[in-house]
Amino acid sequence: MRPGSLTKQMRKAKEKYGAYWQLSYTYRGKGRTGYVREECVDQVKAETVNYKKYKKLADKLIKLSIEKSCLKMELVKKESTGLK
Repeated sequence: MRPGSLTKQMRKAKEKYGAYWQLSYTYRGKGRTGYVREECVDQVKAETVNYKKYKKLADKLIKLSIEKSCLKMELVKKESTGLK
């Protein structure tokens, strides 16, 4: 797993044009970028996809945990006021 976006960039250096892969991400509040070799592109793509899936699942887990907590507090409130 790794965060970030993998994009293909173009560069123009004097008479040459060339393409390269770049990974951009933020980790601990710092933005970073780096080159990715052509032979590693498939691996890095898979890692970024896995990270995005992980983030979605973690967000869903947090949402459900908050809902559960709210329901527990509501139950305690009803029990303390004598309502059922």
